[in-house]
Amino acid sequence: MIDEDDATVEELPSWLLEAGRERGFVTVDEVLDAIPEAGDEPEDWESTLTALREAGISLREEPEEIEEEEEELPESAAPLNDLVRYYMQQISRTPLLTPEEERELAWKVVHGQEAAKRLKEEPDLDEETRAELQKIVEEGEKAREHLIKANTRLVVSLAKRYVNMGLPFLDLIQEGNIGLIKATERFNPSLGNRFSTYASWWIRQSILRALSNRGHAIRLPVHKRDAIRRMKRTKQEMYKTLGREPTDEELAEALGITPRELAELQRLAIRTISLDQPVGEDEETTLGELIVDGDAPTPFDVASLSQLREDVRNALESLNEREREVLYLRYGLDGGEMRTLQEVAEELGVTRERVRQIESRALRKMRSPRARRSLAGYAGGQIGVRVPEQTRPRPQLGISSSSSSSSPGGDDREKKDNASSEPPPELQGLFKGIKDRMKKRRSRPRRRPAN
Repeated sequence: MIDEDDATVEELPSWLLEAGRERGFVTVDEVLDAIPEAGDEPEDWESTLTALREAGISLREEPEEIEEEEEELPESAAPLNDLVRYYMQQISRTPLLTPEEERELAWKVVHGQEAAKRLKEEPDLDEETRAELQKIVEEGEKAREHLIKANTRLVVSLAKRYVNMGLPFLDLIQEGNIGLIKATERFNPSLGNRFSTYASWWIRQSILRALSNRGHAIRLPVHKRDAIRRMKRTKQEMYKTLGREPTDEELAEALGITPRELAELQRLAIRTISLDQPVGEDEETTLGELIVDGDAPTPFDVASLSQLREDVRNALESLNEREREVLYLRYGLDGGEMRTLQEVAEELGVTRERVRQIESRALRKMRSPRARRSLAGYAGGQIGVRVPEQTRPRPQLGISSSSSSSSPGGDDREKKDNASSEPPPELQGLFKGIKDRMKKRRSRPRRRPAN
């Protein structure tokens, strides 16, 4: 039984006490939100129940949890609808219990447990006493079975909250039933709580532990799993209230946690799927074998890019070191961003005009017949180098200053500077193609499994 000295009213949050005294009750969700540690161990939960009783506050499960009408099945149960509906029909044959019936059955369970304990500890009892105790044990077992059958609809209601979290719906129901059975063994009717309310904690914990053990590739602590569920529920409620997705700041404030703690919960909420997970009826194929990596280069692309780099280096051999550096920075030939004259000037520690002069001189050299011949094939896409259809607005390669619109002041001068040094037509697509291909190779993301 419970050591009532372990629980005090002072340990309960003030807002929970105020809400409970105003309404006369609090819900299980409110208690678990206010006292997360109450959901960790049975002793903590029972100690919290004792504190609520001392404060004159009753505990209830949400009113909509158990209804006489037919349960609406979650979408994830669609392939098993016939089996689940048959199960629902079977459990609905046992009517729901009134509070008085619950207490009567619960006391029979308690008396049956006490009688079984006495039979075990006192082997020298006379036959009449032993027969009487055995009858009490049998009545307790029948009462326990009745309690379980009458509350299986509560298990289904609670299991629906955890669909799409890693376990099939029927498995969630089975785990919840295990928790319900444990609740019948621990329930103390003298505390004044309804059995269905008390059992809801055991059902939740059994489901959550199963999800932590089997429903996640990376095992999460039970309290983290409960915090994630609370975060998702709060987010849904805020969406209904606000008519939009809440911001991270709004959600963190509603949960009473810091944005950093919220970010950690959001990270943990992402489901991880193993690429080695078997799929298919024969389970001889893994998930990783079915995922196409669209970013992986083909052998042809790798060879083309390698040859392109070599030819670019050879073509730039006619330039001095400073000219090569300016072209690499201006057009992002190293896989970086294309830069303006001002940005290149700041990088090299010279004036913008000096950068423009160096660039113009370098591009004049690149117009030589030798350079054009070595790179013309790439600009035409003959060796697998794709020439992008869209170009970046800065710098405006191949657009002469006479064709661009001018504006007064600095904007006009910047456009003039950017357009004053145009590369030969063969190099316009080449520079952009080199930049795109090199950047794609360097920043290509890792293959990630679908959530």
